Amino acid sequence: MSQTTSALGDLSQRAPRLAADLGSLKSFLKASQTLLSIIRTLTSSEIQRGSKKIIALTEVARSTLRAAGIQLYSFSSCSPSRAPFKNLYFDLLRELSSHRYLLTDDSSLKARLNKLLLPLSGDFIIERNIVSAKRRFSVGSMATGTSVMPPRLAYRGNYSSVEEETIDNSSNLMPPPDAFPPSRLRKETSRGQTARGFLPLNITKGRPRMYQIRPQTNDDSDSSSDSDEEQQEDDMPPNVTPSLRPRPYRFGIFCTPNRSMHRQGEPNQSPERVGRSRTVRPIRIE
Repeated sequence: MSQTTSALGDLSQRAPRLAADLGSLKSFLKASQTLLSIIRTLTSSEIQRGSKKIIALTEVARSTLRAAGIQLYSFSSCSPSRAPFKNLYFDLLRELSSHRYLLTDDSSLKARLNKLLLPLSGDFIIERNIVSAKRRFSVGSMATGTSVMPPRLAYRGNYSSVEEETIDNSSNLMPPPDAFPPSRLRKETSRGQTARGFLPLNITKGRPRMYQIRPQTNDDSDSSSDSDEEQQEDDMPPNVTPSLRPRPYRFGIFCTPNRSMHRQGEPNQSPERVGRSRTVRPIRIE
């Protein structure tokens, strides 16, 4: 009982001195460590009775760090020289958060405590490297420098589990261009066509035929040459050129379908001219 009274009395006696030390950065580290050690030695009933002084001292520490330009958020960055101040302040907040259930009676103290513990409510997850999925840590660990894995939510239902090793090996998911197998040649087997590969259609259709010439002996070279020439002539496709016939109609002034201007049956006789008579009247001389 005497030990309990001495711990609570020590907090009451040292509260003014701690408030003055927490108001300056020069003595902030030592004062915050002293306050943290006192809170850890108190019991639940002592914390409930001395909650007003503990919250007031924590508010003084918050005002001092804000005046020094330190952002009191777990996800905010901090310079290495100011990191110890921020780490001790967040240690105080975590210690108060573990005893927040003791301050359920007083609504004003509860509101002040919730305002102090607001920086701990963020649960952002930052990945240090995209390739490695194991290097995850909560933003609350940025203040202390420790790596904390976020708790996984329970999921009910069937789902396919993906191994992290397959995610890390990005080269297996996307091989380089040289790793692709060579493309196969397209073969056209329909209608008795042979494999053409990647040649264009107009080139493959216009290719000349290749004929196999068998070697002949000297004895029957003359007789076989004639037969080979005849065989090649038979194999060569005939050169068929369409004949351009003139149209039977003659277009002229008269637009007549007759092939000639003369009458039928009289090819050499010119048509007589209808008009003036050919008789010559005699000239009278008086």
